[in-house]
Amino acid sequence: MIELGELLGLAADAAGELGVGAAKLLERALFFDQGGAQCFAQAQHFTKAINVTGIFLAKLDGTAKGGIVLAIQSELGIPVKVVGIGETADDLVPFDPEEFVAALF
Repeated sequence: MIELGELLGLAADAAGELGVGAAKLLERALFFDQGGAQCFAQAQHFTKAINVTGIFLAKLDGTAKGGIVLAIQSELGIPVKVVGIGETADDLVPFDPEEFVAALF
């Protein structure tokens, strides 16, 4: 994780040299292919190293309900930005919390 933090620093330095604000250049997102308790632990570790700014959850279809995103959002304050609702790149959509809750019931 130390190396990852160092890489983030190098990217921010390069952005500054290009005259681009690092905040505009760097989205620090975690990509999860499935839900589960391991996602929460990974989010904790990565947030300590690079201050994660969002989550992309690839599978929100079928049996993977993605309930772990609720814990990650409330405990760590990391918003879910994109979810996958199918098998192709076209099935990646912005996360809508209201639709997510409605789909649980």
